[in-house]
Order: sequence, then C-alpha cells, then structure tokens
Amino acid sequence: MAIDNLVVPEKLYVGVEEKRSFDKTEFPLAFSTPYGTDKAFEKRKDTVLRWMGSGFRHEIMTDDDGNTVYEEELTRFGQKLPKYTKTVIGETEPQVIDNTPLHGFTFDKSVSRWSTSNKWFRIQDPRGFTLEISAENLGEILLNGVIDHGTLIGAFVWARQGANNHLINTKNDRYINAIKPKVKIGNLKIGDVIETRQHGKFIYQGDYYSANCYWSVHHYKDSNSGRWPFARYPARDPVFAWSLENETKPWKVFTYQDENDYRYDRLITMRSLPKNYEVVSRGNGELRNVLDGPQKISNDWGKYSFFFETKDEAKDFRMTDEVLEVLNKAKGIE
Repeated sequence: MAIDNLVVPEKLYVGVEEKRSFDKTEFPLAFSTPYGTDKAFEKRKDTVLRWMGSGFRHEIMTDDDGNTVYEEELTRFGQKLPKYTKTVIGETEPQVIDNTPLHGFTFDKSVSRWSTSNKWFRIQDPRGFTLEISAENLGEILLNGVIDHGTLIGAFVWARQGANNHLINTKNDRYINAIKPKVKIGNLKIGDVIETRQHGKFIYQGDYYSANCYWSVHHYKDSNSGRWPFARYPARDPVFAWSLENETKPWKVFTYQDENDYRYDRLITMRSLPKNYEVVSRGNGELRNVLDGPQKISNDWGKYSFFFETKDEAKDFRMTDEVLEVLNKAKGIE
C-alpha cells in the first residue's frame, strides 16, 4: 500500500476575494496555497492573485430616485450608455500566515461549483477567513471528531491533499504521520527500504556511475534494393544493434517488486526521489551485487547498464567483443 499523500505546510499564502482583509465577523471567502520560495510557488502565487480580482467593482450610477444616469454623448449608433462608478472593495494583498494548530474552526455552509456537481463545504478559520473543503474531508472530520452546533471540537490544522485544502484534527493518525521527520535522499543508507506515494516499496542499493548499453534500431535496410536508403526511400527491415552511452553523473539504484512477484528482482535507476516518500526499514533490505555484469534496467526498454563505483571507470568503459558477447547472452541473442 502506498503512503499517504497528505502534506502539512509550515506556512500558508492566503488571499481574500476582492482584496478584502481578514474579518472575524464576516469571514470572507479566501484562496490558500502552501507558501514557498521555489518556481512552483510562484505559479501558485499567480493563481491566488488572479482569483482575488482587482479589489474594486464598477457599478451603474443612479440618481436620488433610483433612475439610471446616462452619459451625455451618444455612441456612433445613437445609443445612450449608462455611467459607472468605481467602488474600491479592498486593497489588502495576500498574507503569509503560520500554519499552526488552532481551536475554533466552524462549519459555514455547503456550495456547488459551476464546473462540477460535487459538493464543497465552507469552513470558517478563527483568524477571519473562509476556505472550502471536499465532502470526503468533511466525512473524515465527522468520523474522527465532534461538531457541536457547527463548531469543530479540538485543534485543527490546514493540510494539502493533492491540489485541495484539507482540514485535519491534530489527533488524527494521518496528521501524526504527516509531521514525522522524513529521511532525506542524501541520508539514505544502502539497504534502506523506502515507500513512495504511487509506486510502492524500493530497496536502496547505492549510488553508482554507469555505462549504458541500448539494444535499439541502428539502421534501416531496404529489402528490395539491399542498399542503405536515404529518407525518401521506404524504410524496411530494421536492423538492431548495441549502442553505448557513458554517464558522468551518478544514479541512485534501487530494486523493487514486480507486480506479479513479491521478490525484489527488478532494477530501477533514479536521479532523485519523488517529494513524498518515507523510509520504512533502515538497512534491512535485500542487497544485490549490481557490479556483477550487465544489469537490466526496468524503467527503460532495451537498456542494460554496467555499474561502477567511480566516474573514471564508467567513462573509460568500451564496447569490446567480450562485452558484446556478454550483452548478447543477457539479451538472449544467438
């Protein structure tokens, strides 16, 4: 089973509709995203700013009797246009707030979005704004806590599940697991068993440099003429051959389970890990001698790699007759 994808950010970037301020009486609707300093946050930040709007609205002018006031000049089609006034609603920019557990969250109402029939529920944050949560989130709150006359009992904190806001009780096991310190990729030890959100468990075999051998189309031969044709000739009879690529950057090498086999006999290479992963066992995973001959790489069809502990060894590797013989045997080529 893959790990939970719940993330609890340290800070939130919160913008209120029409650039209004936080208000603990009206609780205006807001848009929230995890605060950060990377390029991904800059994109999310732009989304918040667009959602907030300009902070003002245009309204049709009326006289004391409630009648519409029109412009004096007619349009070129002889029409009268109403006059508009510019009303400033708010001028408050988005706020960066600490995402700390709080008491006093309250249920507001349910709403439907124009683009979907799914129900969303509005929750009033005690700091003076409102955010929407999914029906699934509300169900989790009801199953794991108490709501007394609209007030959520206990301490809650905002999290993210995918692209959605998620309110969670601090006593919920999902929250407790989400805030546990994670072992970063640089701190992995050989034999560590890790679990990722989508792809299951992997055993870390170490960092190695590689010389990659690819079994792929090398030329096309025209079966009629026997010549190596130019592009204008029809390509027939693909000819496969081995090609070599010497790597200068190290790979992180893992073994993992095949879908139909519980043995860790599949090999995969990664430059880095997904953001959400955790170490479920320290140094107890089954190790494999990846330095022993060509290794089939599962995430790249037709790729066999020779692994080395140093960059120079991988760089100096060449496709000799002996290497070709070993590769052909591994590939099952006569």
